[in-house]
Amino acid sequence: KHSFQFRSSNELCDGNFVSCFPSRENFQKNGIEDVFLIWNIGDGYSHAPDRSAVMKATKSDIDYYGAGYSIRADEREIRGLGRGWGHVMAFNDNTYKKKYFKMSLQEALNNWIDKKGDAIVIDYYNTQTTADPIISSPLFDGRYSFTISRYHDDEDWQELGSGFIQIKNGIMTVAKEGRTLDTGSIDLYDSFAGQIDKEGDIMSSLKIPVLFGVDSTLSVDLNGSIDSQLQGKWDHYYDVIIQIKPINEPAKSDEKVITTAEPAELFTTIETSNAFDGRYSFDLFRYSDDEGDRKVGSGFVDINNGEVIIDKDNSDLKTGSKELYDTFRGQVNKHGKVSASMTLDVLNGKDAPEFYEFNGSIKDKKIWGETAFENSFKAYMLIAEESKSSPLFDGRYSFTISRYHDDEDWKELGSGF
Repeated sequence: KHSFQFRSSNELCDGNFVSCFPSRENFQKNGIEDVFLIWNIGDGYSHAPDRSAVMKATKSDIDYYGAGYSIRADEREIRGLGRGWGHVMAFNDNTYKKKYFKMSLQEALNNWIDKKGDAIVIDYYNTQTTADPIISSPLFDGRYSFTISRYHDDEDWQELGSGFIQIKNGIMTVAKEGRTLDTGSIDLYDSFAGQIDKEGDIMSSLKIPVLFGVDSTLSVDLNGSIDSQLQGKWDHYYDVIIQIKPINEPAKSDEKVITTAEPAELFTTIETSNAFDGRYSFDLFRYSDDEGDRKVGSGFVDINNGEVIIDKDNSDLKTGSKELYDTFRGQVNKHGKVSASMTLDVLNGKDAPEFYEFNGSIKDKKIWGETAFENSFKAYMLIAEESKSSPLFDGRYSFTISRYHDDEDWKELGSGF
């Protein structure tokens, strides 16, 4: 027996907390057949010592009723009502209407009430292999390119789009830049939600249309492995396949890895030009709305035939190893548009390199860089052109060197060529 928070509960539950616990047994005993179960992992009012067992039991009940919401509120650090994580998420619109995985709690509840669409949200199980929960892991953190295709035996493969996936702390998102979708708006990629565990197994979902010229947007569960592909059924007809290719090699949990990206992957829309060839000095800053600007490095870049390279030996980085400058890749076109990328650490003493993409104009002298993560610092480079040499006056010249003062006039000191 347990004590009750509310005075009337003891009598209504025959003095036993278990009699009022929201269990399948109690629902059946009281003739309740239509249930939407909400039970988040990390709730401060749950005292079960074995969270894995709680996850399995919760999923079993949600699958039984065909409706429910259960996510790793502790890993996502979702504040609810009271102590712990994720308690009474429906109490606050900020948590009730926000999509943490697949869909918001509000959307899932509305689907259940209206008897339309999917009403199950569970973010810790791979639906193809339900033996163990999916627990996010940072082992595969990094940046990946992807292509998305549909497949049917009658028509073979049809590519639908492409882009970049960013993985941080095991949470997968589609990057805003560089994404294409031939069958609908690229904003649909914002619906993508995924997780990867320490074995490389992935569970994800995406709302996507697969038909050309037709509004055919449906939610697809895409599951698989980082080493193979993600696959799911669209309306029981087409297979949707996401093929993933690493751009950055992921950092292991106990070591730092400096990663690079091939220019061919990043600058397909930039046609280089030698119009701005020369040597430039730069100052590197990090930026946030809360902190403002803070200088973290400086040095020189050389532009040759439109290719931009940092002169690492004559540059410095206060927040990390200047070896990171070796990861810089950049190009400039005939209009001065700069497109570049670099793995950069802007945090003092944190050893937390992130992949930045820089874009801007050399004419503006400020090139902005951003990561795929909303809460990361931005960065920018202030660029100033060094004086250029010219061959127009090449030749041999004689010279004399003198001193001068008003009191003594000119005094020749030497000469030469």
